[in-house]
Amino acid sequence: MPAGQVELLVRCTDLADLDIFTKTDPMCVLFVKQFGQWKEFGRTEAIRQTLNPSFTESFLLDYEPNIQQPLLFAVYDIDSRSMDLRHHDFVGSVEVKLEDLMDEGRTLVTTARTLRVPGDPRSRGLIHLTTEIIRVTKSKVQIHAAANRLGKVGILKRKPDCFLEIGRQIDGNIFHPVFRTEVAPKTRHPWWRPLEVSVQRLCNDDWGRPIQFSCWHTSYGEGHYRCLKLTCPKKERNERKHTHSGTLRLYQFRVDMQYSLLDYIRGGCLLRLIIAIDFTASNGAFSDPLSLHTLEQLRSNQYLNALEALGSVIARYNPEQKVSAFGFGAKPSQGAPTDFCLPLTSTEGVKGIKGVSEAYHSIVPTLTFAGPTYLAPVLDRAMAIADVKVTQDQQFYYVLLVITDGIINDVEEVVKKLVDASSLPLSVIIVGVGPSDFTLMEQFQQSAATPLFDGSTRKKAERSNVHFTAFKADALSNGSQALVVQETIGALSTQVLQYMKQRNISPGMERLTRLDPTSSWVSPDDSFNFADGDPLKYLNHIDASRVNSPLLETSTGVTMETEADIVQELGRRPLRSGRDAGGGSFRLNSRQASGLSGRQGGTTGVYCPTCGSCVEAGSAIYTELARTWNQ
Repeated sequence: MPAGQVELLVRCTDLADLDIFTKTDPMCVLFVKQFGQWKEFGRTEAIRQTLNPSFTESFLLDYEPNIQQPLLFAVYDIDSRSMDLRHHDFVGSVEVKLEDLMDEGRTLVTTARTLRVPGDPRSRGLIHLTTEIIRVTKSKVQIHAAANRLGKVGILKRKPDCFLEIGRQIDGNIFHPVFRTEVAPKTRHPWWRPLEVSVQRLCNDDWGRPIQFSCWHTSYGEGHYRCLKLTCPKKERNERKHTHSGTLRLYQFRVDMQYSLLDYIRGGCLLRLIIAIDFTASNGAFSDPLSLHTLEQLRSNQYLNALEALGSVIARYNPEQKVSAFGFGAKPSQGAPTDFCLPLTSTEGVKGIKGVSEAYHSIVPTLTFAGPTYLAPVLDRAMAIADVKVTQDQQFYYVLLVITDGIINDVEEVVKKLVDASSLPLSVIIVGVGPSDFTLMEQFQQSAATPLFDGSTRKKAERSNVHFTAFKADALSNGSQALVVQETIGALSTQVLQYMKQRNISPGMERLTRLDPTSSWVSPDDSFNFADGDPLKYLNHIDASRVNSPLLETSTGVTMETEADIVQELGRRPLRSGRDAGGGSFRLNSRQASGLSGRQGGTTGVYCPTCGSCVEAGSAIYTELARTWNQ
């Protein structure tokens, strides 16, 4: 059987009852063995008062035919809200290897094992483990359901507390639940909130596979709906004439494709970068060695560090490599007024992050740092640039990357403009550098579900379009730089998808665009074996469903679908030396692993494992990376 990702469904029967007046409230916990020790992998939900639970939460595992993968399933009786398993009663456990749950000729296998307490031969119940090879799909199903005239329950014939359960067929007439709604209390006519289930969870992308809708005891109004009659198994066993027990109404059942940012990039969407750099006096005079804009000690210049680490990652999504660069809060010459939207070059744009760095080095010595820190003029300029019509055939999106060392002084005006800009194809990423306290800036750390709100105009943004993150001085040494990149790219990806989905714009046909790697720090690795520095081939390579990163333990399989996922995995552990970087998608060639400088198309540097860029000799982090590979 080839390697692949496996979904593991769990249900139990005849569990030991550890409670005196009630039944057990079971929960299943999966442990995996790493370096000889059991480590918790995941947990199912807890189901109240049942000895025969079927858990909707499943486990996703990477299956390697030639690698033994020991698993330990433990069932607990939940007695409190504590997350500490020591506070709950242990029901029983079973140890099994993943390969023993697989079958060479079948994609779906169900295995039953006995739960026991170590040292006690008595059975604590059966655990049924269903493994199925996952079929990758990006489709999701949206369902809006209600029920009508449900049967009354109990001796007193009271109204039921009911919920809807959706089951997936696994063996014959056995259906395993994959989704449960909330409980609608004391009603014969319940309606539930609209729900969304992936097609993989619902039927594993098998459109001919039966699914089961069940309404359990624990009127949405008139309209167009599909009505399904509910049958009562108890009435059928008693051979009653009327076996119906109400109806289930489906008001909506729609399948949507769930795209990723890479889908849009491959389809021709251009992600254009705009950069704004803070040149206010709070950075320190340029002649001061402690200035944040010092060019004497590049390692301490956090503006260049942020450009190289974060700017280069965003820039790689734009095959045009055209970047607009501005500064704010400085006087271009003695006696001139403070300019809050100062172009770094006389041309309309520069070539890649490398061009931004060159323009930065040229203009910084000529400026007089002033103030205050006004960001609204830069936003006005970015909104004017991003005021374009995005269609299915012409897809654009702009990213304003603001790098500042402190609190902006026109917060109310900035919030107002950000709310107005939420209708444009524009995201604003604010990066804080330096030792300042950025507590007041945390209001821009908005999630996708909570867009900005302008209290003065009582206007709410159409979507989330801003993200703030702090870039600490020691980010390179302690590994937090990767977390900053991961969080930022994840937020940006969500905002782009929100904009495109609101306008019903889907990715175009995949296309390949050539990029000159000498124009920026984006330099493909030789081990990928693709020609002419094609960045989209690089994105295709890392978008594989299974990636083995050399920065992870060799026994760990990781599921990654976006570049943000890879950066997240890199950020979970500190960088290792070149000797540990052995294979997979981040394989270093001999020149890079040894820390020796090489030349590719006129560019000298080493490959950065965090952002995927080629760091040039003499840049701010080149020395640190070279030292890392040589350790």
